[in-house]
Amino acid sequence: MSRHDRDPKRKSPPPRQTDWVAPTFQERQVDKAKRLALETGALSLDQELALAAFDRSLPQVDFHGLTRGDVPFEIDRLVRENPGRCVRIIYGHGRGIMANEVMSYVHRMQIRRNSPVLGLREDANMASVIVRVK
Repeated sequence: MSRHDRDPKRKSPPPRQTDWVAPTFQERQVDKAKRLALETGALSLDQELALAAFDRSLPQVDFHGLTRGDVPFEIDRLVRENPGRCVRIIYGHGRGIMANEVMSYVHRMQIRRNSPVLGLREDANMASVIVRVK
């Protein structure tokens, strides 16, 4: 068989099959948020906070090993570095001293005139609070 006798339609070998890779958890959550937004219009603040509760890749600060005096500085830094996003503040389980300090500071931030906090949702299982930043 000469090279002129070959099938002229087939110029290159067929593309190779690549292995299918499952989307990551974060990609699935983004897809879920987009579907929700398309189905219901824009996401409400409550829906956005509820969806963010499942996202383990949120920017976060963990107060394990820190003192009550560190609360304002760390929360302000986290809020300042992540405008327009949801952030997770982990206060941990225990006697509730750190939880009370964190929650009182976040509530004080929320009632200020030019508050950077749009809303919050407490996640008791994770001993944390999710805050939506302006």
